[in-house]
Amino acid sequence: MRIALFQYFQIICLIVAVLYFKRLGKWQIRVFLPLLIFTNLAEMAGVNARILGWYPNYFIYNIYLVGSATFMIYLFYRMLSMNQRMKQIFIIIGVLLLTFLLLNISFLEGFHQFNSFSLVLIELLNIILSCIVLFQLVFHQDNSKSLFKEPYFWINTGTLFFSLGTIVLFGLQKYIINNHLQIENKSLYHALAPILNIILYSAWSYGFLQCRKTSS
Repeated sequence: MRIALFQYFQIICLIVAVLYFKRLGKWQIRVFLPLLIFTNLAEMAGVNARILGWYPNYFIYNIYLVGSATFMIYLFYRMLSMNQRMKQIFIIIGVLLLTFLLLNISFLEGFHQFNSFSLVLIELLNIILSCIVLFQLVFHQDNSKSLFKEPYFWINTGTLFFSLGTIVLFGLQKYIINNHLQIENKSLYHALAPILNIILYSAWSYGFLQCRKTSS
């Protein structure tokens, strides 16, 4: 059983979420725990797909896209400051997204081909919603509190950076392959994607740690 370097950061993030589970509850983000359990299981299966006889492993990540998007929609619902009308609009957007993801995995790109349309749509929505959360933090920030001590700041900054990086790398993937762009004998895509994961889960972990110092 192989464990890639970036997976250790996912495991550490899961451990932090377990240790600070009660604190996460005060910020209404306890759903990070099942999300991280799901993420670790999916990555463990995806990385070891050849050993498990599940190669190609596209179906694992297709399932992960649907599951993780469901968790993230709920988390953004909790992190965003919305009135009743905005909540209704948000729920409609969430339902439409999940409907498309299910249609895509079932009938469009399919179960055994990587669902690139789903990935792009999810990351674009993550970028938009992360920016909204960050703008709300900036404009509704209590001057007596440091922005860097806000759990939502680190969680959404990490998510924003990861989603932007993923969109850029995915968009340039064909160019990278065709021009044989490599770092240490790895394609640029496969070399940088783990770094984005390390940044994401490091930011989330630090955000969870901030829950012990502040309350929502």
